[in-house]
This record gives sequence, structure tokens and C-alpha cells, in this order.
Amino acid sequence: MRLLKEKGYRFNTIIAAGNGPLFGEFEKLSDICCKFIAPQESRLKKRIRRLITVKEAEFEIAPFIQEIDFVFSNTLANGHIIQLIRKYYTGKIFSYVHELESIAATCTSEYSLKAGLLDSDQIFVPCRRVSDFLQTKYGVENEKIKYLDYYIPSFNPPDADEVELFKFKHSLKSSFIVGGLGNIEWRKGTDIFIEVAKEINRKNADADIQFMWMGGDPNGNEYKQVEYLLNTSGLKNKIILIPNSSSSGVFLKNISLLLLTSREDAYPVVVLEAASEKIPTVCFADSGGAVEFVENDSGIIANGFSIDEMINAVESCFKNPLLVEKLGMNAFLKVNKKHQNPDSVLSQLSTVL
Repeated sequence: MRLLKEKGYRFNTIIAAGNGPLFGEFEKLSDICCKFIAPQESRLKKRIRRLITVKEAEFEIAPFIQEIDFVFSNTLANGHIIQLIRKYYTGKIFSYVHELESIAATCTSEYSLKAGLLDSDQIFVPCRRVSDFLQTKYGVENEKIKYLDYYIPSFNPPDADEVELFKFKHSLKSSFIVGGLGNIEWRKGTDIFIEVAKEINRKNADADIQFMWMGGDPNGNEYKQVEYLLNTSGLKNKIILIPNSSSSGVFLKNISLLLLTSREDAYPVVVLEAASEKIPTVCFADSGGAVEFVENDSGIIANGFSIDEMINAVESCFKNPLLVEKLGMNAFLKVNKKHQNPDSVLSQLSTVL
């Protein structure tokens, strides 16, 4: 949005859910910006409404679609909003889909998802894996799908003092830090991350290596369970757990290798952010679109979901710093060319918009 605003585009923005930390940034970039408010009714009120046939109140969509040139939806979970827009708007609707099976199953309804795809004139995807998913699962025509690269602008690097403070605060003492980033959940494979870390420490008890996972709510049950597991395993100083934070830049400055243990991730931005810091990635072959960036030159891909191969890959990187340096440089050059070139992204968008 910042990139397009520099080119004269203007925005009316609907935030589908929540008041997250970026809400203020969207407000600054938009002429009007508002959170979508779905009707909330108790069962009793819903039954009464049906009995007396009172029409359900709708989100006031009119201000957002007056004198606009197109609609751009940034997730497959917006079907309910797209349906509402389509009732009053006949122009072009584009959807950018970044999700796979489990998100589709948990973050929206089947009916809403299909309606959103049907009402979209064009669907953008960041990788082949998402395209295959949409065609196989929902019968979306290949001609309706186009690839659109993520744009990951370079962020201001944290200063040296901030990096050192982070290191001191979290007891990062090893020369080789393996990082994991994401919510603590089955999809992100937090349990796999811990299993890999435990096995490598078992095999290399005196090795100068630490593992660090950043993500999760410290007040959440999942976080507390992992914290308890680490406290009772004797690996508290070898596997560092840090709550979710906006300081991902400092996190990346403190790791040597990204360990992506996701069971499912469409095209994870963290891989690109790590690449921009010359950090290679180890991931699973069947987890999603990360392999389309990593390939055979920007990290190591473990076949299928082989934890043994993932362990071997991490050990290879730990024991071969020149390999890590080479893979990291390849990743850096690739992300710079493919995802940090504003002219490239604008040229992809210009034909459609």
C-alpha cells in the first residue's frame, strides 16, 4: 500500500477482524479505515428476529465502495465481506490467497470461502503450492490464477546496542543460534522444533549451539506447557523460549540459521526476512511454498516430513560455517531480486490494476 500510494493510488480499507498493532498504519495510508463489524446476536434474539422477519443489520458498506476502481482482498477468509460488497458493486474484485488447507478449514466457512473465490474476478497467489491447492480443492480455473510476488521492503536494522541487549536478556551465549519464529501451535511445528533441538543436544552435549523460538502468548496455555517442558527437561539454557514480539529484526540479527518446522505454511514471510539478513532456511519438502524459495541453493530441504533429515541438515550447517555463509548469500541475492525490487512488483501489478 505504501508503494502504491507513492504512485498516486488511494485506499478505503476494511479490517476484517481485530485491532492488531498495524491498525494505525492502515489508518495513515487510507482515506477511510474501519474494522468490519459482523452482526452479533444471542440465540434468543436470532429466533425472535426470524419469527417477526426483521432484516439483519448489515455493515455499512456504501462509504467504502463509492467511486472506487477495484477491490483487493488480502486473504481467502474474506468471503463474507466480498459477498456483501458484490451485492452493491459490479466492478473488479481481486483476491490474494496466502493460505492452505488448515487455515481454510479453521478461519472461515466452506460456503464463505467458495463464495469469495467465485465472486473474485482474479486470484493472485505467491507460489505454485497455493495455486495447486485452489485448483485441486476448489476447482478454480488455472486461467483465473496469477502469480504475484510478495514485496518485502528492507527494514531499518536495529543498532548494535539493541542486538547486544537482546542477547544478554535472553542468555544467548553460543556462537551458533538456530531460530524458530511463529505461534506455538501444531501447524507451526513447535513440538518438532523442540524435538530437533533435544536430539541435537543429546548427540552433541558439549556443542556450542543454542535454539531459540520466538512466538506465542506467555499467558496462553500452549506457551506455559512448552515453558514447563523446557524447565523440567534440563534444556532451559539450550532451548530459549521468547514471547511474540515486534522485534523480529533483533531476533534475526541474533540467529545463524532459520529452522522452519511448519507442517503447513503457504509461503512464509519469515523465510524471506531471514534471507534479507543472509540467513538460510532448513524446512520440510511437503510443508508448503517455502521450498520454492529455498530450492537447492538457499538452505536445505528435508524430504517429506523427515525429522531425522532435518536434524542432519542442522548438524551439517553447524559443522560447516562456510556452507551457511554460501547458502545465506544465495538467499540474500534471491530475496533482493525477487521480493525487494519495487519496480518488479509494480510491473506485475500495473497490467491488472
